[in-house]
Amino acid sequence: MSDKTVSERLFERFCNDNYIEHKRIEASSIPSKKEPDYEIQTVTELVVVEVKQFDPNKEEKKLHKQLLERGYTDAYGGEPGAKARLKIQAGAKQLKARSKGKLPALLVLYNNVPISDRGVDPYEIKTAMYGIEKIDLAVDPSANRMSLTERGFGPKRKVTPSSNTSLGAVGALYGSPNSELSLIVFHNIHAVKPLDWRSLQGPRIRHFTLEENEPRSFQEWQELKLEVNG
Repeated sequence: MSDKTVSERLFERFCNDNYIEHKRIEASSIPSKKEPDYEIQTVTELVVVEVKQFDPNKEEKKLHKQLLERGYTDAYGGEPGAKARLKIQAGAKQLKARSKGKLPALLVLYNNVPISDRGVDPYEIKTAMYGIEKIDLAVDPSANRMSLTERGFGPKRKVTPSSNTSLGAVGALYGSPNSELSLIVFHNIHAVKPLDWRSLQGPRIRHFTLEENEPRSFQEWQELKLEVNG
């Protein structure tokens, strides 16, 4: 088996630190078939996990060098969710082949780019999963004015009622080899086999789902919390 990536080593450390039973999935003997990375056992279920990381590209390496040398960088940006969208598309295929819609599937993303948190930022993940946010306006030429008709998600969504439904959630692993790790799990509301968030708990684990759709409002992440009695 090839050497583990930074994200895989950190994911294993996170599981050990949080007493999560995990097992590495052996690579397939079929060259064209890519297996997910892990299976984890929660309190109630077996979960298939794929771990992917963002490594710095040429531009990001240049920006990081600028930051180290002069303390600031040139302006930079990009389309919201673009980086995460590619990882979701690739990871969902691997997870579907293993989970077959019978096991919950979790894609864990880790940012190995020192210059930015693009790809693992909650807004980036939301737009990658559900689409780029848009505003619909109505134009009244007679009054020479515009009015808001709707806010919502637009194109380039990777999870819908008919696509990537085998993906239970996208997780973001935060931290570094020299710091404490935390995991934030963003759930797919369209999953055919949802991840039981109540069974995957810990002081360094948080869960979020998309809030209900309200007219003329953007949908935000809403935290899922266990009720505390007494």
